[in-house]
This record gives sequence, structure tokens and C-alpha cells, in this order.
Amino acid sequence: MINRNYERLKLSRTYIGGSKKEELKTFKNTCNVKENPEDTEVDWLEFRRLVITNFEDILHVTCSRKFVTEKLSYRLLGISFGFVLLKLIVVFFIFLGLSITIYCLFQYFKHKENREIGNYNVVMVFTNNAIREELGLSMPNIE
Repeated sequence: MINRNYERLKLSRTYIGGSKKEELKTFKNTCNVKENPEDTEVDWLEFRRLVITNFEDILHVTCSRKFVTEKLSYRLLGISFGFVLLKLIVVFFIFLGLSITIYCLFQYFKHKENREIGNYNVVMVFTNNAIREELGLSMPNIE
């Protein structure tokens, strides 16, 4: 697996076409769905490009959220121990609770990132196999 390093943090999704509705319409147009499922024609190369764009955006957002929650958790933990030195025990427990809660969010985003990478790999294998069968092209795996 390639370790993704993004230059900027991105905390919200950017949909293909500007909205979730437009993104779904774009995917539907790529698949050229007909009433009879056997007559459906799919532009596999365009579909692959859209899938890569979609998953890269999702992974960028998830990685950014994971990074922010990890750093915030550790900083709040450090601040909470500073309050122990100042003998402000109640404030210590408040910041410790916040730190633990945000660390739980970090673990959630870490799990979500791994799940999204797994989904991405499954879709890419499926798409590459479909391209190989339909067009006879061998596409490289992108991790």
C-alpha cells in the first residue's frame, strides 16, 4: 500500500459535479443504464477514472480528519497534565476526558481509512477485470 501524504488538510468532501446528486448522475451516465440490464453499456475507462477521483477525495478527507484528531488529542493530553502541576484537578479531568474522546474519534477515522482502502482495492480489482474482459487492456493497479 502506498502511504498517502497530502499537502493540505481537507475536512469536507468535494463531490464530482459539485453536489452528491450530480455525482450520482455522472456515475449513472457513465454506466448508460437501460431498462434491460443485459443491454447496459459501461464506459469502463471513464468509470475507472471517476472511481479513482471519488476514492482519492474520500481518502484525503479521512486522512485529514485522522491527522487533526490525533494531534488535537495529544495536545489536550499535554494541557491536562499541565493542570495537574497547577493542582487544578477538576480541569485536569475535563481535559483528560476531552483528550480520550478525541482519541476515540482518531481510532474511528483510522478504522474508516483502512475500510475505505479495502473498498477501493475491491472496486479497482473489479474494474480492472472488467476492462480486461471487455477491452482486452491490462490496467495497472493503483493503491
